Parts: sequence; structure tokens; C-alpha cells
Amino acid sequence: YLSKASCCLLVLYLIYRWLFHRETFFMINRFYLLIIPLVSLVIPLISLPGFGHSTTGVFRQALDPVVIIPGISARMIETDQSVQTILLIILLTGTLLFIFRLGVQLIQISRLSRQGSTRYHGSLKLTKVEGLRSSFSFFNRIFVPASLTDKGVYRIMFLHEKVHVAQVHSFDIVLMELTAALFWFNPVIWLIRRDLKTIHEYLADQGVIRQGVGSLRYRQLIFDESTGFSGYAIVN
Repeated sequence: YLSKASCCLLVLYLIYRWLFHRETFFMINRFYLLIIPLVSLVIPLISLPGFGHSTTGVFRQALDPVVIIPGISARMIETDQSVQTILLIILLTGTLLFIFRLGVQLIQISRLSRQGSTRYHGSLKLTKVEGLRSSFSFFNRIFVPASLTDKGVYRIMFLHEKVHVAQVHSFDIVLMELTAALFWFNPVIWLIRRDLKTIHEYLADQGVIRQGVGSLRYRQLIFDESTGFSGYAIVN
């Protein structure tokens, strides 16, 4: 089942790279990338009527007799089952490790929210944290470095993260992390995850510029901000 789902994942992603990758319809690209893993999980479960069944015309061919030795056949079956069991254990171990990593990051973000000082902006929670290298958001909470004092930079960063919050990009990331835990062995899922995060940034940039922020000033800020790293794979 997983091999069929992985093939679907590859085909759907190649379609994305061929048709949509260079387009600027970022919201469409976002939803397409999101549904690739879900569709890939569903397609192998669909059975088409008559597909896979023998047709009315049957062709017979005389074959050489095959001698089956009971002892050897039993050992071959046992070996095949052992290989399948080992592969299943490896797959489950990888999945559990990635789910564990997701849980650890959620706990770390929860602790970080308690360490900083929080102010409310409507439904948004703005948390200033000492020692934070870069701003980021997770659902309705925005984290910013406590050392950030430039009001102009602060406003632009707030607008940027506010777009992430308004468009619920964190939901996309958590969903992608869960599907990546299932398909961790398939490099395509990590390409989809990377492209989805890039789309999120394009959407946030687009939202900031629509708020009247000069593109030159904004590009300089993004360049400066790119030297920092939050350290969490599940944040924007």
C-alpha cells in the first residue's frame, strides 16, 4: 500500500513542478501541495470495477513442470516473512521517531511562550523572548526577540507574521509534519514540505507589500532576518 501511495506522491509532485511551480498563484499552489499526500493515501484504496480481473479471453500455454520441495519452499516463505517484518519495524520506528520529534517541538514552543512576556493584540498573542534570534509564529502566537527595538523593523516583522497567523499556515505545517512522519522514507515528501514553506513565505511577503511597505526596504529586512534561525521545524 505504501509503495503505491509513494508512486502517487511522486506523480502528483511532478505534475506540480511541471504545471504550477513557476506560477504566482500562490494560494492555489498552497492547496495543491497540501492535498498531494492526502490524495496519494486515498488513490491506492480505490478499486475500479473490472480492473485487475481476468478478461473473457483466456490464453493457455503449456509450461514445463515445476518441482516443489516442501522444506525449501517453507524456508523461502519464512525468509520473505522475516524481511517484511524487518521492513515494517523500520517503517514504524521512523514514523514514531518523527512523531516524537513533533511532540518535543510542541513542548518547547509551549515552554517558550511561558518564558517570555506576552501582550494581546485582539486574538493575537505577541510574546517577547530574551535571546531569540529570529521572529516566528505558531498558530495565533507571534514570537519576537526582546532585543528588537527598531519600531520600523518591528512593524514590518509583525505584519509578516500576522499574515502567517491570518492564513493559518501553522495548520499546514503540522499536517505536513504528520504526513512526513508517515512517508519519511520518501524524499518527495520533504520536497513538498520545503516548497509549501516557501509558498507560505511568498504569501506573507505579498501580504506585507500590500500593506504599503516599500519593497526595497522589505527585501533588506528579509535578508537581515534570514541570518537568524528559530530552530523549530514546525513554525513560520
